Amino acid sequence: MNDLFPGKKRFTRKNEQGEIVADWKASHLDWKARVVCRACNNGWMSDLENNHAKPAMTDLILGNKRLTLTQSRARSVALFAFKTAVIFDHIRRDRSPFFQRSSRHRFATNLVIPLGVSMWMAAFLPVGKGEVHTSYHEGDLFPTNHLRMYVLTYAVGHLSFQVVAARQQGFTPFSPREGFESLSIPFWPHLSGRMTWPPGEFLKNVEDFDAYSMRWQVIGIR
Repeated sequence: MNDLFPGKKRFTRKNEQGEIVADWKASHLDWKARVVCRACNNGWMSDLENNHAKPAMTDLILGNKRLTLTQSRARSVALFAFKTAVIFDHIRRDRSPFFQRSSRHRFATNLVIPLGVSMWMAAFLPVGKGEVHTSYHEGDLFPTNHLRMYVLTYAVGHLSFQVVAARQQGFTPFSPREGFESLSIPFWPHLSGRMTWPPGEFLKNVEDFDAYSMRWQVIGIR
């Protein structure tokens, strides 16, 4: 990503109320989460980024050509997206990790994304920006069906993806509040055929991104 976006970069961190709690500039994208060991960072994670993320995501990030989304490309984006979701979940020191240790180790060993994880992709209009938002939701779908959710929404360049991980007792299909169906493409666990990128509609600004990231605050039963 440093190669795609040369020059000075501005970083901001916000709390859950949207207030800026840190603001700095740097020449490189070098913010370290410090939740990954050196062996993993330089081993399978590096292989994932070189073999999957870079070839699958570069043109999506730059947004400089129309292309066809295939299931193979979708899987490569999904691998990067899930790895990113796990890392941002671990940054939260005030809560236990959402993903079980066995699921994380299975992903590290075999690149298997656990059940209960779904992903969507959207085009992001602003130039040269990046955004990340994480949120956790919990409640009862029915008196006997408790739901826990973790949502990561991530944007870099002209690509945005959203990872939704859910745990519930039993199985009740649910969906987010309406409003983003025309621009949000489901791509994991299944891409609906071969789709042309970018879609006809997109997230126009950071305000759209913020609203998109919080669409799971209100859900409906399907």
